[in-house]
Amino acid sequence: MNIEEAVAAIGTAQDVPGLPMAWQWSPMPPFVFSLAVDHDGRWAYQMNSFDVHDDGLARAVLAYARQHQLGRGRDAGPFTVLPGFSYGAYRFDAVAAASPTVHGFHRGRNEDLNEVVSAVFLAY
Repeated sequence: MNIEEAVAAIGTAQDVPGLPMAWQWSPMPPFVFSLAVDHDGRWAYQMNSFDVHDDGLARAVLAYARQHQLGRGRDAGPFTVLPGFSYGAYRFDAVAAASPTVHGFHRGRNEDLNEVVSAVFLAY
C-alpha cells in the first residue's frame, strides 16, 4: 500500500507545513482531515476536525502519534490511550488512537488505506 499515492488520489490534499510526509484536506466545510505517514511509510495517523481546526494542534497530535506509533499494527487493541501530551494553552493531556476496525475512516472509498491508518484524537 502506497499511502502517499492514496492521499494524492484524494485530489485536494495539501502538505502540512512543518511536518514531513503529512497532508490535510477538507472533503466539505466544516471538516478538516489531517494525516501523517509513519517514518517507514507503512502506517499513518489521521486526525479529523469538525467546525474548529487548529493547524498547530493537529500537527502536534500527528507528530506525537507518529513518535509513539500510537495504535499501530494489526495486533493493536481497538483503542490505545497515551498520556503525556501537551500543546500550548490546551488542557488535553493524552492522545488516543482507534484501530482501523473501529474507525472506518476510509471504508467504502479505499479499503487498503483504511487498514493502515490509526484514527487519533485528543483526550483528558
